[in-house]
Amino acid sequence: MPEEDRAADAMGKNRSGSMLKASRRDAQAVLLDRRHFVPDDAAADAFWARLDAPTEENGPLRRLLEAKPTWDR
Repeated sequence: MPEEDRAADAMGKNRSGSMLKASRRDAQAVLLDRRHFVPDDAAADAFWARLDAPTEENGPLRRLLEAKPTWDR
């Protein structure tokens, strides 16, 4: 039995389903590995506006960040 069929059997799929799943996984990895993005002017302006905007108070996060670490207690 070819290893493609054995792998498909192990996943409970047929060969076509197995190959489709592998193809999707590879395509997702390619897209997630992109490191260079070129936004249009409107998207870039919105991005910089969000970065420049003042932050909202987040009490739980502030308490967490100001808490003494367990290993220093």
